Amino acid sequence: HKLIAAICSENDVLEREALKSLGDLYLHKAKRRKNKTENFNKACAMYEEVLFSSKEVKQVIQHRIRYAEKCTKLVYDKEQVETTAVNPATTTVAVWAMLYDVEKRAKMKRQGFYALIEAYTGSFVQAIVDRNKGLKIECLKSLGDLYLQKGRVGKDEAAFTKAAGLYRAALDRCEDSDGRETLKHRIKYAGKPRGKQDKKRQQTGPHGKREAGAYSVFTPSAIPYRTGRETREGNDSPYQDHLQEGCRALQTGDLDTAEHNFAAALKAVHVKDSNADQHTKEVEPLHKLSDVYLKKGSKSGDGRDFTKAAALCNSALVRSGAEDRVEVKQKIKVITQSFLQHVLRSDQTADIGEMEKHKLTLKNSRDYVQGELKRIEQQVDPYSLDDDDPKIREVEKKRADVIKALCEKIVNQRRTFISGLVDECME
Repeated sequence: HKLIAAICSENDVLEREALKSLGDLYLHKAKRRKNKTENFNKACAMYEEVLFSSKEVKQVIQHRIRYAEKCTKLVYDKEQVETTAVNPATTTVAVWAMLYDVEKRAKMKRQGFYALIEAYTGSFVQAIVDRNKGLKIECLKSLGDLYLQKGRVGKDEAAFTKAAGLYRAALDRCEDSDGRETLKHRIKYAGKPRGKQDKKRQQTGPHGKREAGAYSVFTPSAIPYRTGRETREGNDSPYQDHLQEGCRALQTGDLDTAEHNFAAALKAVHVKDSNADQHTKEVEPLHKLSDVYLKKGSKSGDGRDFTKAAALCNSALVRSGAEDRVEVKQKIKVITQSFLQHVLRSDQTADIGEMEKHKLTLKNSRDYVQGELKRIEQQVDPYSLDDDDPKIREVEKKRADVIKALCEKIVNQRRTFISGLVDECME
């Protein structure tokens, strides 16, 4: 569902990462000898689909395909795969027949909206594998229709936004003039309810009346941003109340309630353009939210929960004072170890030393560049000469050459550093 979520939000970066992750999953299956050739071709199809959203990553994708070939000892022949691919949906009628069958099977499960989303998503992924452009477009349109219907029934503005995003994605892939007109009409239709909502908000004002107890801690108007002066002078009791409620919920294992309360505590102290003192108040709720996702990950074995836990810890780390950083760094080690245990099913100890070594390499590189810039400033300084000095042109040229050489050295250092990281990942 991450792939469809990325397409809905029109987030190209997230879409590329989702496709690459799917490719990596198929490659992992191929390496384990599970339908080796089939999964290898699926992986390569996912990698190639990335190029649709961005031509800039062509070199990265070619590198991944070469790596897949190296791991599986297979050769990817794009032309052969395209000519031999099973593609029964050569007509619009055939595509509709396939999607009707998908919808029928999903409804038989009696799980409603989410079963259909899952079914159409699976068909979309299969269409990528089969290089079936017509099926890809129809799957995106069908997913858009589902979200459009959800928005109309539940008056859900977010569903209308997702529908419009899916229609736009289908429009980007559609070359048929009639099909493009249809999609443009659907995009316009999906945008109408949002226009009505915006008009209604303008008439009632930004702070329309709300029924008692109806707001959520995640609604921006529920806990508005405050100025620095208001926060310093203001009442900290909502912040403390949410923290205490969250801690109690965390102890009893009610992780959803704990997450809501810690998020509310974070919003209560988050201030636009805040100073360093204000940032320190954000450390505790960030740390507690990390605990929530660590427990979720330990229960579910989902690597994404551990990623969120680590990201929250790193956010807490940059806001922490010197006395708290040791504890936060230790927490990151615990998250890494727990990830190895619950996701990779490995009892190996995480090698944090390698990460520190890479950080030290970058720090040394930056220190070297700073030293070189200071040396250039002292030894080759055309600004110390008068404007009419005949040597000024020669000194300026010498300075430009020295800076150019330094930039080339930085590029080579970064290239070597990144190549080393890639080689470590492959190993």
